[in-house]
Amino acid sequence: MNEKLDGFFAKYPGIDVTARMATLNSFLATYFPYWHFVGYYVVREIDGSKILHIGPYQGKVLATGASWQRFRCVTQRTHH
Repeated sequence: MNEKLDGFFAKYPGIDVTARMATLNSFLATYFPYWHFVGYYVVREIDGSKILHIGPYQGKVLATGASWQRFRCVTQRTHH
């Protein structure tokens, strides 16, 4: 899979980050069809608050955003 991705991205050197994320999702969803979700969350700052937004993904429809503080609290509780 690595060679296929390297070859694909070599053909499109100007591809932006979002397109790279979407392409990687597509490859992963193809190679791992039993995964329910493949994707990214992206932190955006809106009016001084960090918001976690869903980025490119493949899977069922998800919630589109959550506060960064709330996400950090959840991940800290689950990793300790």
